[in-house]
Parts: sequence; structure tokens; C-alpha cells
Amino acid sequence: MWFLVQIYLFISATYLLGNVYIADWANNVVRKVTAATSIISTIAGTGGVGTYNGDNVAATSASLCYPIGVAVDTSGKPIDDHNSK
Repeated sequence: MWFLVQIYLFISATYLLGNVYIADWANNVVRKVTAATSIISTIAGTGGVGTYNGDNVAATSASLCYPIGVAVDTSGKPIDDHNSK
């Protein structure tokens, strides 16, 4: 039996204090892997494809458009600098 698997290589990650922050291009979200628990959570983006609406809304309510990079400040707050607007 054969299965078709698609792999998207447009993923960027940032490391801070043991946690990994991932710009998940294919799913239009930013994810966090918490080092202490190994839990992966979505910290920005709704997952839907759309135009950028992230100004003055909660990060988890923002529509991201294929984020290709992620940066975080010293407290772990994501800074979106590479989202297609």
C-alpha cells in the first residue's frame, strides 16, 4: 500500500529559554513547543487562509497569510516581521 505525503519546507523556528517557536507556513499559524511539557500550542493565527488582520487583535484571532519567519522578545511574545501583508 502506498501513501502520498506532502512535506512543506517553509518552516522557520526560533529558540528561547528552551522553548521553540515555529512559523508554520502551510497552516498559517505560529506554534510554541514548551520545553517543560513538550506540548505544542498555537500562539498566533487562526489557521485559515486570509489576508493579514493582525493589528490590534489578539494573536490567536489574527489571520496570518503564509508566515515565513518568527521572532520573539525576551519574554517569549511573538513578533511578526515576515508575514505577507
